[in-house]
Parts: sequence; structure tokens; C-alpha cells
Amino acid sequence: MQRYKETVIDSAHAFGVSPTSLSRHIVEVTAKKLAEFKERDLSSITPFAIFMDTINRAGEAFVVALCIDREGRKHALGFWQGATENHEICESLLSDMDMRGLVLSKGIIWITDGGKVIIKALKDRFGKKLLHQRCTIHKDRNIQSHLAKKYRKEAHRRFKTALE
Repeated sequence: MQRYKETVIDSAHAFGVSPTSLSRHIVEVTAKKLAEFKERDLSSITPFAIFMDTINRAGEAFVVALCIDREGRKHALGFWQGATENHEICESLLSDMDMRGLVLSKGIIWITDGGKVIIKALKDRFGKKLLHQRCTIHKDRNIQSHLAKKYRKEAHRRFKTALE
């Protein structure tokens, strides 16, 4: 996303589309919308919980942050791109949210996949006051991976029932 225009045009070749068939207007408009999304003011959001996870696509890591506010509304806070999930990206993510006006108080519940990098960045910022919850979907996947295939469906069904 750091080189959005170039990436879109290069991606066209991978799908057998010529770059000239891509409308420059579409590329420019979507690049502008992406910039607006990543730079928008977050000061009107009062977070109750923030979900953070890393999604790996095409050799890049995207750390994604989603928020549930105190009224129960969902907000996509943004995503940050890097080669891997690392401490620097996580720190940049938190600083960026701060700079855009999101108040990151100690009362926010942070939900993560349990990865050490994100948790370390949160602990560095909030210390012992960190309210952290391991994502139940990631926990279920982790448990499933340790079971024999013939037991996975039943264990998953029981896990989902327990959550309800």
C-alpha cells in the first residue's frame, strides 16, 4: 500500500491484463480513497475493544486494527504494511492511531491472536495495566491443529457451543 499505484499496475500483468486497460482514473481515485482512509481523524471514536491481527499476503505482512466503540459500533482503524510482523510495525501502528486522535487508554480491551510481537508492543505501552484477551477463533484453530482429523469437527462444534 506504500506504493499503491505501482502495485496495481504491476498486478495487472499477473492477471493477464494490460496496464493500459486499467483506467488511470480508477487507479488515481482508489489511491486517493486509500490515502483518505489511512489519514482520517479517529478522535470521535471511543474504543471499548481493539482487535489486532497480522494478515500475510504476497510476501508482505499487514497488521490490521479493528475497533468496537462504547456504543457497540465497529470501526476499521487501519492497516500497516511491512515485510514481517515485527515490533517496529506494531509501535508504528499504535503511534499512528495516537497521531490521528484515537485515545488509547488503559481501559481498552486488546484482542490479539496471541502472537508475541503485538503483545510485547502493547505491554511496552500499557505495562501491567494491559487488558489483553486471546482471540477465541485463533485459540480454537490452535487446539484443532493438535487433534487427529477424525476428532476436529466434534471438538470445533463443542467449542462453538461453549461460546454461545
